[in-house]
Amino acid sequence: MEKEEVKDVSSMQINDVALNEEKDNGFSSSELNANLSNPQTLLVDGKSNCNNAFCGVRDQESSFYFPVNGTLDLTSEQSPIPDVSVIIPAYREEKTISEVLQRVIKVNGSLGNIEIIVVDDGSTDRTGEKVAAFPSVKYIRHEHNMGKGAAIRTGIKNSSGRIVVIQDADLEYLPDCIPSLVKPISAGEMDIVYGSRFNGKPEGMSFSHFVGNFLLSLATRFMYNVQITDIMTGQKAFRRSVLDSFELKENGFGVEVELTCLGFNGDRRFGEVPIPYSYRKHGVSKIAYSDGFKSLAKLFTLFLGTNNSS
Repeated sequence: MEKEEVKDVSSMQINDVALNEEKDNGFSSSELNANLSNPQTLLVDGKSNCNNAFCGVRDQESSFYFPVNGTLDLTSEQSPIPDVSVIIPAYREEKTISEVLQRVIKVNGSLGNIEIIVVDDGSTDRTGEKVAAFPSVKYIRHEHNMGKGAAIRTGIKNSSGRIVVIQDADLEYLPDCIPSLVKPISAGEMDIVYGSRFNGKPEGMSFSHFVGNFLLSLATRFMYNVQITDIMTGQKAFRRSVLDSFELKENGFGVEVELTCLGFNGDRRFGEVPIPYSYRKHGVSKIAYSDGFKSLAKLFTLFLGTNNSS
C-alpha cells in the first residue's frame, strides 16, 4: 500500500502572512523533510507509534498526519464540516502551486467555511516545500507518482466538504472562478458543474488538445444526450452526495471521463459555466496523445457497461 503524508487543516485563518510564502510560518523546509523522513518518531496521545505502521498518528510538533488505509483520522481535533473542499492534485508544480493557493485563499470569503487539500502525487521538485508556507492547507503526499485519478481519489477520501471542487495546480484554470462553479450547487440548482473553456476564452490551447477534447465532448453528448462542451476541464464541482456514490478506479487522466460518465448515470442535474483558459507558462503538460485514446476507450467502455447492466 502506498504511504501518504498529510498536513492537517486546523483552521482557516486567512491573513497577509498566510499569503506570503517568504514569511516565517514556523514550519521550515528542513523541518518538513525531517518529519517526512522520520515517521517512526510520531506519537499517538503521547504514546509510541502503532508497531511502526501508518495508523492515523500525529507528530505533536509538526501537525503532519498519516492516514489509516489512506483515510485521515482527526477524531482528536474535530472541526466543523466545511461548506466547500477544494482538492488540488499536483505533480511537479513548484512554479505555480503558491499562486494557485493564494488565489484559492482569496476567494475563501465567498465560499463559506472552506478546506483546501493539496495532493502531491510524488513530486520530485519543491512542490511540498511551497505548500508548507501555507499552514491552513492540508498536504497529502503520495510516496510515488500514481496518476491524477489516484490523487483525486486520495483527495476525496480525505475531504469532508458538502461541495467538492477539483482544481488543477498549473494555473491554466484560475481559482478565481471557483465561486461561479459552487454557486449553482449551493443554491440547489445543480448537482455537478463544470468550468467550460470553450464557453469562455481559451488562449494558447494546442490544436491536438482542442481536437481531442472536442471529439470526446461530442461523443459524450451523443451517448448521454447531455449538453457538455468540455469533458476534460480541470475545474469541476460536485455535490458531496453525488461524489460519494461514485466508485472511481482510474489512476490516470481517464478519471475525467470516469467522473463525467458516472455523473451522468442517474437523475443528476448538470451544468457548465464559462471560464477563461490560458495555456501553462511554466512546466510541461503531463497529458499525452495516448491519454486521449485511453480516455475515448474509457468513454465507450463505461457507456456500454451502463447500457448492458440496465
